[in-house]
Amino acid sequence: MKNPEKRYAKELASMIKYPTIAGVSGSDRVFHRFRKKMTSFFPHILEKCDILDFDGSFLIKLKGSKNTNLPSLIMSHHDVVEAYGDWKYPPFSGTIADGRVWGRGAIDNKAMFWGMMRAVDDFIAEGHVPESDLYIVTTCDEEIAGSGAKLIAKYLNDSGIKLRLVLDEGGMIVTDVMPGLTGHYAMLGVTEKRICDVRFTARGAGGHASVPSKNTPLARLASFVSEVEANDIYYM
Repeated sequence: MKNPEKRYAKELASMIKYPTIAGVSGSDRVFHRFRKKMTSFFPHILEKCDILDFDGSFLIKLKGSKNTNLPSLIMSHHDVVEAYGDWKYPPFSGTIADGRVWGRGAIDNKAMFWGMMRAVDDFIAEGHVPESDLYIVTTCDEEIAGSGAKLIAKYLNDSGIKLRLVLDEGGMIVTDVMPGLTGHYAMLGVTEKRICDVRFTARGAGGHASVPSKNTPLARLASFVSEVEANDIYYM
C-alpha cells in the first residue's frame, strides 16, 4: 500500500473516539461498540486467529506453521483513564491536526494497541505465517488493575503454555528527550512497575550543631530533592 499514513491515522482517531474508561457507568456499552469497530479494522485476525474472551480482555492466538520454538506474546490494553483538565482538542474527538492524532489514549495506550494489531493483520493479509505460535493480549481494565491480565495469565499457566518472549506496551517516540540528546528516540521499557530505592549520600566537614556552616550535607541534599521535584525531566 502506498502512503498508508492517512488511513492509519484515521483508524487510530476512530478508536480514540470511544471513551473506553474502565470502571465508569455505562462503560460496558462503550467497550462493546469499540470491539465491533476493532473487528472491522482487523478482519484477517478475526478470520485466522483463535480469540478467547476473558470478561472483555482478549487472548488472540495466531497458529504457527512449525512450532519449532516456544511461542511469543505481545500485549497492550485498550482502556484509558478519565480525561480531566484542559485539552487543546476534545479528549475523545480523535482530532487529526498538526501532523498528529490527538486524544485520550493516543499514547497510553491505543496507539500501541492499534500498532500491534495492524502489524499482525497486515502480516496475515500478505500471506505470511509465523513458524511458532504468536499470542496477542489486550486487556480492558489495565488502568484499574483489573482481572483481565490475571485471568489470561492463569489460563496460560493452567494450559502449560510457556513463552519464549513477552513484549509489553513499552514507551513512546520522543524528541529531544533530555539535555544533550537531540533527535527522535524510541523509549524502551526494560522493567515493569516495581519499587526502586535509591540512596544519595552527601559528605562534609564536621562541626558543632550550635554553629553550623553554610551548605552543609543536609542543605545540599534538600536542594537536590527540591530540584528533582521542580523539574519534570526527572520523571520521564
